[in-house]
Amino acid sequence: MATFGAIVALFGTLFGYPDARARFGVDDRGLGDLFALLHTGLLLATLSAGSIVDRYGFRSLFLPAALAASAGLSALALSQGYLAAAVSSFALGVACGGFTIGSNTLTSQVFAERRGQMLSFVSAFFGVGALVVPTLALLGGKAGPVLVPAVLVALTLLLTAAAGVVAFPQVAVAGHASGRTVFSAIRRPGVALFAALLFFHTGNEVAISGWASSYVVKAGWSSAWGTAVLVGYWLAAISGRFLCGHLHTRFRPATVLAWAAGGTVVGCLALTMSTSIAWLASATWFTSLAICMVSPSTIAAAGRRYHENTGSVFGALFSVGGLGAMSLPPVMGRLSEATSLRTALLVPVASACVVTALALLVRRRTRAD
Repeated sequence: MATFGAIVALFGTLFGYPDARARFGVDDRGLGDLFALLHTGLLLATLSAGSIVDRYGFRSLFLPAALAASAGLSALALSQGYLAAAVSSFALGVACGGFTIGSNTLTSQVFAERRGQMLSFVSAFFGVGALVVPTLALLGGKAGPVLVPAVLVALTLLLTAAAGVVAFPQVAVAGHASGRTVFSAIRRPGVALFAALLFFHTGNEVAISGWASSYVVKAGWSSAWGTAVLVGYWLAAISGRFLCGHLHTRFRPATVLAWAAGGTVVGCLALTMSTSIAWLASATWFTSLAICMVSPSTIAAAGRRYHENTGSVFGALFSVGGLGAMSLPPVMGRLSEATSLRTALLVPVASACVVTALALLVRRRTRAD
């Protein structure tokens, strides 16, 4: 999960630097398309990842994912031009699909009695990995855009070695899992509601984290300020995930989900109205604190309801979430190029409102569980 977070944070950090944008030929529209390619790879991976886990076990998923991450990061560190960035983005998306399905399924099955709490704690390491990236970029100065991918290559090589030697538990499967279970899972009662929620939420989260540093720069502050705000964003995300885990010990996942979704609406609105660096930073960090609780709460509520063939159900949910990440960032990027990035932030505002409405519906439907 830490590696997954680092990869997701990489593009938002890297292309907050004008030199990196020039090296790869990336503008706001191109950045939106890179996020779409990343999540296209993630979508294709999640369509099969759940079934792979259910049929063959966790090693068969984690090992190829780590190898794909190493290859994608190596290409990004050593290449230039938009084509290299696009190919790398797709390969990293495939790796991320394996990481997220494998990590969430493993945690959900091993900690069935504390599912919500442990999913939140494990997902906090997404924020840890994401925090490392802008921090390394700040420490590396002008060498940051080259240093960060190189460090991540070393990390993924270590992850590859670990995936090859760790003894994973057996998968809990009810009946025979086939390659079609991801598609059949979406037709199970209630799964479509969770999937729709993750569609808008995932697109929203990618859009906000991906443009946070660029928004600071376009508002008139330096790249260093943009990266510093991004560091704060991921610190808030880590704090929010641990807070989410604590809340899950006292409240139902669907209740925490509704609170987090409402907080995201407030944060996104504040972000669009920011007039100073202090306001902008505070709004960004508050939004991160709220939005980071949505995904683990959704997965915990779904895992509680669908405890059989969990990998396939999670695969279906993350696949639809990947569609949202493929759709909303390109819309935001094109709107930013046509108007302004401030106007484009209305897309996350609208998306957060939809997530809140769906979260309230989930809360009402799961009260009877």
